[in-house]
Amino acid sequence: MTSLILNDRLNRPAYWMFICIFLGIRIGAVVLTEMGYISGFVRLMDFILFFVASVLGARLRDFGWSAFWGWAGVAVFNVVVPLGIIFLLKPVLLPSGGLSGSAGGYNTLLSTLPFFALIVAVGSPPSDPNSKYRRPSQYNIVVSESARQFAQHWILPPLSIFRRRVSRSAYWAGLVIVLLILFAQFIAEESNKGRLLVASLLALAVAVAALLAAARLRDFGWSGLWGWGSVVGLSLAVPIATISLIGESRMVTLPMHIVLGSLFLCMAVIVIVGIPAGNPGPNKYGPPFRWKKNNVA
Repeated sequence: MTSLILNDRLNRPAYWMFICIFLGIRIGAVVLTEMGYISGFVRLMDFILFFVASVLGARLRDFGWSAFWGWAGVAVFNVVVPLGIIFLLKPVLLPSGGLSGSAGGYNTLLSTLPFFALIVAVGSPPSDPNSKYRRPSQYNIVVSESARQFAQHWILPPLSIFRRRVSRSAYWAGLVIVLLILFAQFIAEESNKGRLLVASLLALAVAVAALLAAARLRDFGWSGLWGWGSVVGLSLAVPIATISLIGESRMVTLPMHIVLGSLFLCMAVIVIVGIPAGNPGPNKYGPPFRWKKNNVA
């Protein structure tokens, strides 16, 4: 592990393996704390950030960047920003390790979301064989030809939905599924079926809508990240941050266009994305999905 901290470089499969392990440990700690099995244990889990910084640095070396930026990102988003918020706002520290009141919203906007964005950004670029950091890590995962063939046959086809483009007809048909999920979420909320079920259905509806918007944008030749970012940001991130910053009790007194503004904008984006015609032929994202082979979108 010492070599990983100092001078190793990690390829993408090994990097995501480490990130999934660390994320699984952290999620498990949060769940156990919420269930009352480990009181306050989450606040003791920050030592994992040391290993996350090491993995970020090793991954940055793999495409020629200095590991300093990985360590600096972890320090800024998980130490400097939270301490600055605590110093300025003096919030109450919750049993789960979070911050109360508006400080929790600021912490989400300025610390948590940028930190996860950093993890995704570092794990996205391909390796640089000519990187000045020559030493490969002993933890690098080498994919054999048989494993690659297995993945291409069984694993990658289902995951291709995350890089597919769709025609207008398929897009609007998919939005009908989103409406059905939202209707089920409304029924569950009215029937008091539990907050977990309601939240799960809402998250599923947002995920399907974002997936469709991303696939539709690829039909124009745009990156699907714009679809994911706009739908998830406007429907979840902005409302959650707004409630955290302003407070749920004060939200009731605000004008309706402020309370529901981001949701209306999200719906406008979803509708606008489905109106223009896409490219009739293949672009860099391949041919679009269509109901019939020669059907024009």
